[in-house]
Amino acid sequence: MDNKHSLTLAFSCLGERLPTLLENISALSEQVSEQVCFLVVVQKWQAEQKDLAVPKSVKLCFLPSIGLSKSRNAVIDNANTSHVWFLDDDVQLTTENIIAAEQLLSSNQANFYRVNIGCIEWQDKTFKQYKVVNKVSRLNLLQVSSIEIIADLEFIKNNNIRFNENIGLGTNYQGAEEVHFLLDAWDKGASFSFIDNVLVRHTCIFEQRVLSNKNIFTIRKNCFFTIWQYRD
Repeated sequence: MDNKHSLTLAFSCLGERLPTLLENISALSEQVSEQVCFLVVVQKWQAEQKDLAVPKSVKLCFLPSIGLSKSRNAVIDNANTSHVWFLDDDVQLTTENIIAAEQLLSSNQANFYRVNIGCIEWQDKTFKQYKVVNKVSRLNLLQVSSIEIIADLEFIKNNNIRFNENIGLGTNYQGAEEVHFLLDAWDKGASFSFIDNVLVRHTCIFEQRVLSNKNIFTIRKNCFFTIWQYRD
C-alpha cells in the first residue's frame, strides 16, 4: 500500500485516445503528483502508436482484452492507494477538484462517495438531475455512474468486490456494470455518502455519445427486481 498518496485517479482509456488523454492530464499531474497517483488502463492499443509523452507520475497498464469492466478490474488490481476514483478518458478535472476529493476522503464518512458530474460546455449545468439524498438506499445506487464513484480500495480488495466482466461497454450488455458493483459492495456492508458537489466534468452534448443498446434496459430491470426483493 502506498502510504504517501491516498487517492488514485484511474482512467479507462481506448488506445486511440491515449495521446490526447496524456496531453490533457500532463499539467495536472505535475501540479498534484505529491497528493495523488495517476493510473491509465489502456485497451485496443495499436503497436504502431509510439512516441508517447508520458508524465513521470502517470502509470500505464496495457490490456490485450476489451471491455470496460475488465478495465475497471485492472484498476483494482494495479492501484495501491487507500482510495480510487474510477474515471473515463473524456472527463475534465481541475486541481481544485482533486483537492476537494482529498478533503472529502479525510472526513472519513463512508467507504463509497458519489460526487456530481458537471457539464464541460456549461459551467452552471450538471450531467444529470441530482436530488439531495440524506440516507442512501439500494434504489439510489441504480442512478450512479462510474465516474461519480470515489471508493475505499482497501474495502474493495478485502471483500473481493469486482466488476462483472459479462456486462458493460465492450459486451452484449452495454451498461449497469457499476450498479452490480455497488450492490455487491452494499451487500458486503459498505457505507455510502452522496455528495452534492461537482468534482468532475463530462460533455453534455448527447448527440456525440454512443447510445446504449436495448440490452441495458434488461440489465437495469434485473437490478431493479434484485433491489425490490431485498428492499429496506
